[in-house]
Amino acid sequence: MNHTIVLRHSDRHALINPEQSPFAPLTFRGRVKAIGHGVFLRKRFSPIHEIYSGYANRCVDTAHLLAFPLSPIRSMPIRTAMDDYGYFSAGYIREGRFNTWLNQTFSGEYPWKRYADIFPKWGEAGFLKYSLREFGQVLLRKYLLSHNVLAVTHDCTIGPLMESLAIEFGFPVRDYMVKPTTLSGFFIEHDNGQVSAIKWLEFGKEPTVIW
Repeated sequence: MNHTIVLRHSDRHALINPEQSPFAPLTFRGRVKAIGHGVFLRKRFSPIHEIYSGYANRCVDTAHLLAFPLSPIRSMPIRTAMDDYGYFSAGYIREGRFNTWLNQTFSGEYPWKRYADIFPKWGEAGFLKYSLREFGQVLLRKYLLSHNVLAVTHDCTIGPLMESLAIEFGFPVRDYMVKPTTLSGFFIEHDNGQVSAIKWLEFGKEPTVIW
């Protein structure tokens, strides 16, 4: 049985404006939490063979802090997105549209509760590379690998993925899935690409079964 684990980055300093988004660093508490969570992940999922990271500094730093307790002797491969359009960055946003999308999102111009509500509006505005369902299908197609994988990303990636998986597998969407706390997320148990379970992983708690 293999696992594909997707987590939000650790605690970061507050954002004053959207231009700071890629560069906002982790807080001291966030760095300590990430190392501690790496210890937990090692006990629960060992061995994890590689980590994917979003482009933003907070994702990269979280990935490296998690990696140390996961593999303290041998360096673990960390595959960092090349830009804001990488799958675990803002992977559903069309190239060339990230800054406009980020500014409008930051301004609160599009109020919403579920990504299923906002994706059609983002699509009409020309922001999207994938539909909501397509975005999750990419995860199922490309990242259910023959070994354990960890991805460090953003709440605005985890939320759409959870809603997409809910469409695919028929489970209810909860608020905590749409706006996860730091170092929380989900994992998929699978064998040769066949999904057997999806579980929620809340920081500091034991996993709970979603599907």
